[in-house]
Amino acid sequence: MLIFQRLIWGGVERLEILGDVIFSGLTNNSIVGIRSLGTLSIANGATIGIDSENSVLFEMSGFTVDPLTDTTILNERGSVFLGSDGGSLELRTSTISATGSLPEAFSPFQQDGRNFLEIESEENLCFAESTILSSGSMFISSEGEMRSEQTSFQAETTFVGQFFEGYTIEETTTIEAEDLFLLGGSGSVVDSELTGSSSLAFETSDQIDSQSTPNIGLMIEDSVLNAGTFSLFSSSTFKMETSNITAEGPALFSVDSDLTISESSITADSLSMNIQRNADLDDASITTAGAVNLENRAGITVSEGSSIEASDVLLSASEGSITIDDSNLAADEFIGIRGFEIVTLDTADIESSYLEIDGATVDIARSRFDSDELNIFADADLSLAQLDLRGLSEISMAARTLILSDIQFASTSSIQLGSENGQLAPDPNSGASAQTGYVNFIQNVTLDNQPAQDFVSTVDGGNAKPDQAVIDIFQSTNE
Repeated sequence: MLIFQRLIWGGVERLEILGDVIFSGLTNNSIVGIRSLGTLSIANGATIGIDSENSVLFEMSGFTVDPLTDTTILNERGSVFLGSDGGSLELRTSTISATGSLPEAFSPFQQDGRNFLEIESEENLCFAESTILSSGSMFISSEGEMRSEQTSFQAETTFVGQFFEGYTIEETTTIEAEDLFLLGGSGSVVDSELTGSSSLAFETSDQIDSQSTPNIGLMIEDSVLNAGTFSLFSSSTFKMETSNITAEGPALFSVDSDLTISESSITADSLSMNIQRNADLDDASITTAGAVNLENRAGITVSEGSSIEASDVLLSASEGSITIDDSNLAADEFIGIRGFEIVTLDTADIESSYLEIDGATVDIARSRFDSDELNIFADADLSLAQLDLRGLSEISMAARTLILSDIQFASTSSIQLGSENGQLAPDPNSGASAQTGYVNFIQNVTLDNQPAQDFVSTVDGGNAKPDQAVIDIFQSTNE
């Protein structure tokens, strides 16, 4: 038997392996290297590996590597490195495996006492119908782009994929690890199933001008993502379509551009989204045990049957508008909807103990509120139409001009309506045009099915004696 500490096979222009090669008789912490300064070529169907009771680092590399087809590279007692130093790397119907039991002695070729598997390409990297296994960690990287289809990646601890020109993971590719990290340039696409039992993280980078139309940094479509904790960081646009994200812990999205989630669901312990441009939820479902915070600089649109269910919900557009159309928001405690410009609700269904809506202009129509307290504030106009507010305990609204049409109140509610001058406009419920600075009852505004002006004090422009008024109209300072 031959005993090796370091064994290197090398070639200058071309190194060809024409059949099976198994290395044995290796001491602990040995290195076996197959390296070519030119091209490394392995015959189709060949098996190359390590048969040793000791821990071994197995390296294979070439300046270029011919496509590997039906190839098996294995090391059951140590780690594997496969690299292309100057070109692309392609694996088809192949298996690379760094698995098996570990020696008692710690090996410098193991990370945290576990095997690792590393695959690197100077240019592009392609996997097709292949299996990549590691009983420890796995590192996959390319200076170009990476494409994977119908391939299984399994790492017992950490999976890190870093692809400078982006990646496409599709067609029943699966990636499983305890901690899973994908880092890449813009144009990345995920169309597969990914599992990070402890954590799952994406990071995409693409430098963009603040006035330009950004590239799609990451697209997740037709995918299932499972995680302990989930995080996504993107300097360009993020899109998610017909996909599901399930996180046992918190989920975090930080996007420097636009975010679009359509026909998809997110289930997590809590959800935080920080978006620098527009955020669009289109037929999206978000469910959390804790809070949902969606904060961005530009606009927020929740539409097409979207739903958000959480303990608390905050939607905030610090420099833009918010639109909620044909969608549902439900919270155990608090819902806040805060827009810097226009806040629009149309056929929305809102349920919470406390609801606050705030914007420069607020326009609400054909919506349902199930809440103990409803508070709505606008700097300019606040318009409400076709609302049944009889089930609410406390109602407070204030704006420069308040415009109400087809609104039903109940005498069991505490009702406070504020405007710039604190008066009910003349000719209430007559169809008259709204008057700036007033509380305007345009038409069909009632309390217990009676004209609402009959429950407003004469001091405030109504018909009721001051001590019998139910609706309190006050002067709003808009501060």
